[in-house]
Amino acid sequence: MQSENQRPKLLLLGTFDQYIHSAIFDPTTKTLRAGHTNKASMKPTWITQHPVHPHIVYSNGHTEGKVFCNSIIDESTGELQVISEITTGGEAPTHMSVLPDGSALIIAHYRSGTTGYLPLSPSGSFSETAEVKHYLPPMIPYILDHSRQGVPHAHQVLNGPGSDGQVYVPDLGYNQVLRLKYDPNGWRASAPFEGFLPGDGPRHSALHPNGKYLYTLCEMSSTIVIHMIAKPATPIGRLSVVPSVIGPGAKPIAAAINILPSNTPRGPHLLLATNRDLGLDEGDAIALYCVEDDGAISFLRHEKGVGKHLRGMAIDSDNRWICVAGRHGGGIAVYERIGEEGLDIKEVARLADVQQVIAPMWVRN
Repeated sequence: MQSENQRPKLLLLGTFDQYIHSAIFDPTTKTLRAGHTNKASMKPTWITQHPVHPHIVYSNGHTEGKVFCNSIIDESTGELQVISEITTGGEAPTHMSVLPDGSALIIAHYRSGTTGYLPLSPSGSFSETAEVKHYLPPMIPYILDHSRQGVPHAHQVLNGPGSDGQVYVPDLGYNQVLRLKYDPNGWRASAPFEGFLPGDGPRHSALHPNGKYLYTLCEMSSTIVIHMIAKPATPIGRLSVVPSVIGPGAKPIAAAINILPSNTPRGPHLLLATNRDLGLDEGDAIALYCVEDDGAISFLRHEKGVGKHLRGMAIDSDNRWICVAGRHGGGIAVYERIGEEGLDIKEVARLADVQQVIAPMWVRN
């Protein structure tokens, strides 16, 4: 009988197309094979799993303005069946996360800039009477001189470090990371994480494993900005993720950030951040950083030639396998976390012919 960490692992792959593909990774042979292709709403650009019911996954319809509750009906192939769907009432639902207790799906809408609260039934589905409750941040009292800024563009929903239902929402357009919580009286906003430079464009954030620091990857400036959770007004550090050599005329932008907890007692953690559009024939790169318990990070190296126009990156529940997707070339690749302290990665498998993938997700058993 195979142990849990030897069993094949299912990947669901959101796309900039009209499909949710799947792939199966065998950790014993370190091979990838294609699974089922599910027809979906146009641009299912994010997929997330229910924390209590692992067979339930949610996907968005970025173009239609919908979210879908799906059931995995065949774990061996990744075939999905839509259980329920709902129009969110916001424009361009882009990212979503389920609250840790499974009570609600929180949805970030890029175009309308709103964050939506959608209550879930105990089974994880949407009820017929469910209604999305929206939060729109107040107008900022200053001018941001950038074509993509000055109006709100919510880009991610990250569950906060506590268990109180607070979420962090990077807002690319308002150049801040919101701190929001929904209670019986509606949405409540706390002081946001601020101090970003004009043109930064916060896209995605990641929490330090100790819950004391926030690392925000800024899309437009390709920088990581670091905040203390307890002091959100002023960053304590910032650094670029761009390699020293890029192509002529290239205008790099950043996409995904993840932190893998230490795999040794009191050891350092591994931060990964993806670059896009480096203008190199070999493709784009992942930046690797060592993260200490005091929040400090130090550059390790760049993993080059990963794919072209890197968008999504996902870490499995064992914090051992990393899946990265190149929308414009390279398909999906799986990397293994290696090294005595787990501070390096190595490519072990690739599925090059899968198209337009931007949001891989490892399915938790």
